[in-house]
Amino acid sequence: MRFNIEQKDFLKGLLIAQKAINNQNTLPILSNVLLKTEGQKLFISSTNLEISIKITISAEIKNEGSITVPSRVITNWVNFSKEGDIEVKTEEGMSLFLKTNSAKTKIKGVSADEFPVLPKVEKENEFTVSIKEFQKSINEVSFSCAHSNIRPVLSGVLLQGKGDKIQLVATDSYRLSEKTIKLNKPLEKEVYSIIPSRTMIELERILSVLKKEEDELKIIISQNEIMFQVDNIEVVSRLIEGKFPEHTQIIPKAEKTISLINKEDLVLAIKRVGIFARENNNNMRFNFDDNQVLITTDVTEIGSEEAVIQSEVSGEKNQTSLNGQFLLDVLSVIDNKEIKIKIAEKLSPIIIQGKDNNEFIHVIMPLKI
Repeated sequence: MRFNIEQKDFLKGLLIAQKAINNQNTLPILSNVLLKTEGQKLFISSTNLEISIKITISAEIKNEGSITVPSRVITNWVNFSKEGDIEVKTEEGMSLFLKTNSAKTKIKGVSADEFPVLPKVEKENEFTVSIKEFQKSINEVSFSCAHSNIRPVLSGVLLQGKGDKIQLVATDSYRLSEKTIKLNKPLEKEVYSIIPSRTMIELERILSVLKKEEDELKIIISQNEIMFQVDNIEVVSRLIEGKFPEHTQIIPKAEKTISLINKEDLVLAIKRVGIFARENNNNMRFNFDDNQVLITTDVTEIGSEEAVIQSEVSGEKNQTSLNGQFLLDVLSVIDNKEIKIKIAEKLSPIIIQGKDNNEFIHVIMPLKI
């Protein structure tokens, strides 16, 4: 294998490939990237057996071939090299030689035959979605996923849809996020897939690096895998088997109290009360009364705090008790300056939304008062 490639193109591909590499892997080969040349293209691939990434880059190919090398080593070397042309070739068995005008190195590699075969996604459903909208939606829902695998379906994000809309839904059974995205072209058939949360998080990071907000993301789904494709990058992930909870039953259908609050005021108040609420597992009481909200926590060994926020409260006076950190988590992903909180009963789930934003719904289960 022998090829020449621009340093900046090589580095960009290697950095993206690293998103699929887990340093805790028990199989050493999974810490490597696969470099393969064919035609006038360089293919860079990586996998952790859950997520696979393949990047295609134009290069000056002189000899076709393949090898795997440690991802961290080659990425760091290319990163610390000056911009310009890099000559890459294999010699002396499984060694990769890299040369620039001012440096040359040898990296010991492993045969490409030992690298796992990357999954091929047999297309059963395909559609496109705005990159900007999908990336924003990942941020809005992924934090609600469960962090353990006791119930695997809760560690993933549900992607479902029909007609001209899809939804991303995540829940850890204590909170729930649901985002609706409108498509430019209707789906050919209904979609129902549960995607590992790590896949969604890494995909969002890749999209952030690409900075292609105006482009569309192609999504291809098979029975067991899903592929996200943009430009020269393919991200493939296994899907989680199982049935996602009937989340629509969790979302309250009516409310007795609606409170409209300035987001910045609410965040600062929760953080102040949180100084003392940490002693009480972040348990905070919220009392909604005549155009104000009172936020308190039980007196702790270090003291107490009562925060009063001005609010447009419509409907009945009401109260609830919530995990303050859960509130901060959702407030961090809402862009609106004003927040709408809907309450039915004090022991019923509450709904949090941005003002005039019905596409995103967040639900938090109350704590005992």
